[in-house]
Amino acid sequence: DDLWQGLVDNQLLSPVGHVLTGYVGSVQILENIVSKLQDLLQQYPHVRYVCDPVLGDGGQFYVPEECVPVYRESLLPLAHLVTPNQFELQVLTARTVASIHEAVRALLIVHSWGPPVVVCTSIEVNEQLIMVGSRRVSKQVSQQDDDYEVWSVAVPKLPGRFTGTGDLCAALLLAHTSGDYNFQHVLEYTMNAVYSVLEATPQTATSVHERELPIIACQDQIRNPSLRFRAVRYHEQLDDE
Repeated sequence: DDLWQGLVDNQLLSPVGHVLTGYVGSVQILENIVSKLQDLLQQYPHVRYVCDPVLGDGGQFYVPEECVPVYRESLLPLAHLVTPNQFELQVLTARTVASIHEAVRALLIVHSWGPPVVVCTSIEVNEQLIMVGSRRVSKQVSQQDDDYEVWSVAVPKLPGRFTGTGDLCAALLLAHTSGDYNFQHVLEYTMNAVYSVLEATPQTATSVHERELPIIACQDQIRNPSLRFRAVRYHEQLDDE
């Protein structure tokens, strides 16, 4: 609270263009973030809030399960962009997500809470990792297929475990959706950049330190990735069950 008040007193919040939140391991801190964001967005409505709802992965929670309703009911409605992984999307929407179609159905639920852009950073299907993103092109929240632009990008699953891929995805999605943007290109640039970084990460590493993503060494690939994997438009009826 003191740190926040210092930013307010010294008028350091007015230049802020984006806010990105990631891992928050406490319900109390999460609720405090909600309060601060509400004040910030009311005073500076131009600010874009990007929420990476870090809850867990691989079927396991990293945070108290009591954080889920805070995200669902209070934080996600404030967001312009939400970037859950497969596990987080399932937990937030209480739906199974094991295919592109199921992911799209879940993305529409998140849209119904307010966020105009929702990107599931990866779902695992048949030894592939697939990023699925949806952008509302209508100003109204709806379930009509013409009101959403949905794309997916699939890459081969690499062996090994990696730390920090969700953080990298969220940061790149924030950067690529700043200003006017082509949503297809956003997903392509993000997924290809992340894949290049993972390829450069030692796949036989056994410690978290050794598995650290080589962000600095890969800055050229991040800035201008080779577009080996292209996005595919999703054309099924979005209001079809």
